[in-house]
Amino acid sequence: MTEVIVRQPSYFEKLGASFETFPVSAWQDYLAFHLVDSYAELLSKNFVDLNFAFKSKTLMGIEEQQPRIEGRVRRVHVAGLLEQRRLLI
Repeated sequence: MTEVIVRQPSYFEKLGASFETFPVSAWQDYLAFHLVDSYAELLSKNFVDLNFAFKSKTLMGIEEQQPRIEGRVRRVHVAGLLEQRRLLI
């Protein structure tokens, strides 16, 4: 990254204050959770099943899980579309 555009300085002031409010261990737990959560569909079957059970079934009411290959093909397709968009901008 060569450039950062700050449009809302008050956001960064509040973010900075939150670093002082919570201990480092809480930030480590928070970031570890979100890292695993972001990649849960790409991890082992246990992570995939737990991710589906909570996000898809409990939160959205989806009863049947797609085969893993279909989800991966969809993600690759979306990633390709995002890259094309980035190149066009």
